[in-house]
Amino acid sequence: MEAKVAKGQPDMMAIAAFYHTVIAPNERISFEIERSYLCGDEVADVGIIRTTLRGGRHEVVVRGVYTYRADHAGRLVALRAFWEFDAAEITEA
Repeated sequence: MEAKVAKGQPDMMAIAAFYHTVIAPNERISFEIERSYLCGDEVADVGIIRTTLRGGRHEVVVRGVYTYRADHAGRLVALRAFWEFDAAEITEA
């Protein structure tokens, strides 16, 4: 499977579309951070994202590395996730 890679910075319309199609329809999303690595203005979190799908009957569990970078004012300027699609677990909620 070929990984999808973002090209450059998405505009606000692209971010809003992603939120409304991928994030908003879910019942719940929770993060379980097992370990964090801080270096300057960036952090890499290793952990699990649990997503309860619409209807509340199924949960998707994704293990991965999630990185964040802030600017000098503390505003989020980069957000990336590294995980394997085929390794995601789908269970009864």
